[in-house]
Amino acid sequence: MPSFILRNLDPEFWSRVQAKAAAEGTTVKAVILRLLASWLAAGLLLFTVGCAYQNPAAPTPPAPATPGVPARIELNSSAGTGAESGSGRISARVFDAFATALPEQTVDFRASDGTLSAAQVVTDASGMARTIITGPDGAVITIVATLGALEVTTRVAIQARPVVPPTPTPPTPTPIPPTPTPTPPTPIPPTPIPPTPIPPTPLFTRSGSGDTVFDMPTTVARVRITGTYTGTSSNFIVRIAGALVVNELLGTSWGLTSFEGTYLTSGGVVAITNSTGVAWTFTEVR
Repeated sequence: MPSFILRNLDPEFWSRVQAKAAAEGTTVKAVILRLLASWLAAGLLLFTVGCAYQNPAAPTPPAPATPGVPARIELNSSAGTGAESGSGRISARVFDAFATALPEQTVDFRASDGTLSAAQVVTDASGMARTIITGPDGAVITIVATLGALEVTTRVAIQARPVVPPTPTPPTPTPIPPTPTPTPPTPIPPTPIPPTPIPPTPLFTRSGSGDTVFDMPTTVARVRITGTYTGTSSNFIVRIAGALVVNELLGTSWGLTSFEGTYLTSGGVVAITNSTGVAWTFTEVR
């Protein structure tokens, strides 16, 4: 490919291609040739369809996006801590296809466990609908928000409630009448104490966006990784303990805005790079 064409590419696109080539240990030319091949194949398919016989009974193409019609839900969750342990806050914001927040939209919530303070909420002036989930300590609860044909999910890990020690009750003295002859005490056999059950270790989960580095416990044997990017173009590169696990190009330019995969692992340092704007989650799978 002539060098003057590479120099005139969009800088952000050029940096994404360079990062993907470096992560795969290949050349920039090889990455671009693969992309050109996929684009040419898609163009040939469109040309073939366009030249085919036009069936009068063919379905009408979908109508263009309409302002004010719900097109997207942003669903977020946060676990309560301290006095709010045992619960989590859930918020869903409704947008149309032009990224305008929509009020007066009824959002339905449901949860895989626990209890919702409200299962049906109308969005406020900023397009936001909020509810609270209460669940058992250590539970990882899946939350689903729906509006018409739109449906999104998220997870919230319920934090354990603080243990409040019981208030000690002073013993009541019992009067012992005097006896002329002391009676030796009768030995009382010790009462066996059953072992205290150890609750299962909660699933490891971590979510965020963009580049970061964090430690994943060595007890995690399998992990599900998801990534979402609805912008034009971004990389999603993940290394665990130095090994390349995920290397994807996301965004509308690539025809792929979300990614999900489950991988075997033994934990270690997780490094997410070249992933500006990508919303990601890591969830342990048992």
